[in-house]
Amino acid sequence: MRKIRKGDKAKITGPVIVRRKNGTIEVLNGKIVLVTEVGCEKCRCDIGLQSPVLIPISHLSRVA
Repeated sequence: MRKIRKGDKAKITGPVIVRRKNGTIEVLNGKIVLVTEVGCEKCRCDIGLQSPVLIPISHLSRVA
């Protein structure tokens, strides 16, 4: 598996659930996200919401 770097696009492969500000819950499996920052265990990703979301690296796979 290739390493994920800042600026890459990644596909969410694991279970990720986000609660929006209006109270609705959204499941993000299979969605393409943009990686904005990479840490040791988690990545900060832009998924189209107002604020970035932390997603574990094990739940992401790099997209070409």
